[in-house]
Amino acid sequence: MALYSLYQNKNEKMTGSFQKWYARPVVTDTKSLTDVALEIQENTTAKEADAYAVLKEMKNVLIKWLKQGYRIKIEGLGSFKLGLRSKGADSVEKFSVAENIKSTRVIFTPEVEVDAVTGKRFKPLIRSVRWSNVESLANKDAVNAKKDDETPEP
Repeated sequence: MALYSLYQNKNEKMTGSFQKWYARPVVTDTKSLTDVALEIQENTTAKEADAYAVLKEMKNVLIKWLKQGYRIKIEGLGSFKLGLRSKGADSVEKFSVAENIKSTRVIFTPEVEVDAVTGKRFKPLIRSVRWSNVESLANKDAVNAKKDDETPEP
């Protein structure tokens, strides 16, 4: 289950959303390439070292191809491409990579499929995500802990 927490917008300059409450995802931990390789080992016949080697090389290939201007599509997952932010130049002659390109980023776009029955588009990667408020889980844990404390021992 994916977790979220609530926060209140305190930016007075954002008049339409000032003091309104919004959800933001809660990141509970970080998984490494090794973790991914171990999970693959548990779910397939591949050894951890083999999965790790393939994933490590996949990273190298993605970097190489992104630098060459490719969009890389991984079926069932989505596609990766480079994006950038640039500052305008007064003319082509005055444009300079050092002065006008401000940042580079990787853009990931999840794969989209169409439901055969309804005809609606969906993203398989996130289709079954369900959200739960992290504060309500903490409160539930506190209530359960209190109930455990109140339960007499035999």
